[in-house]
Amino acid sequence: MSFVINKGAIENLDFYSHYPKYKDALLALDEHRFRGLGDKHTQEFVKHAVTVSKKFGLVMQSDVAYLMFVMQYLGSYFFDDPRYKEIIAPLYIKPTTVDRRIEEMRVEFVQFAHRYLGKNLQKYVDALNRFSNEIRLCDLEAPKSNVELLRILRVSYPDIDPDSDIIAIGKSAANDLGLKHHYGTNVCGMLGFWLGTGFYKDPLYPWVRDIIKKPESVIEKTIALQTYAINRLEKQILLLEKRNDQ
Repeated sequence: MSFVINKGAIENLDFYSHYPKYKDALLALDEHRFRGLGDKHTQEFVKHAVTVSKKFGLVMQSDVAYLMFVMQYLGSYFFDDPRYKEIIAPLYIKPTTVDRRIEEMRVEFVQFAHRYLGKNLQKYVDALNRFSNEIRLCDLEAPKSNVELLRILRVSYPDIDPDSDIIAIGKSAANDLGLKHHYGTNVCGMLGFWLGTGFYKDPLYPWVRDIIKKPESVIEKTIALQTYAINRLEKQILLLEKRNDQ
């Protein structure tokens, strides 16, 4: 009989001892979102945030909590998203004395939020509304429709230029999801723009893979994903507008 607890078991025990605090913090942040996400996926999200924190040498629970706060706006893989280089940059600087990297990251995120999200996320809501009005008129399955998608994204969010990288990112995501078709690339590019470039593996969006399980063909899977995603984005508009009216 061994009286030595392996490192993995210790880390597991440590996670479950702290998880209730993280969960309470997430529910306080956005109860509607995290109750809807469910405990299983919320645990996966917290584990992901803890792993990312360790990657950057962050050890405080408050550091993990702030990373989760940013992730819920920019996606769980925002640190790999080329649009957010300035926000994540402080974490790559090795502290020499007191570790103030999270505070410096907070400054960058607040500046980003003021410029691109707006008070009560109003700039974000306005952008989603413009996108919703345009995207239903666009046939993303048509040849060369990526050009029209980029135009719509630029019109929707003038302050954030999607450039051609979002199409390359969409293709990579589509390949990972088994949607190897220009239509899949377009839909995944669209989702990468709004949900973060790591959306296809993000614990905040388990529905991405759930939705494409039942349909058989690549086109049917892509149609199902596009339809569900756009409906979900439009529900988000209604929810955010309702909150702003209160």
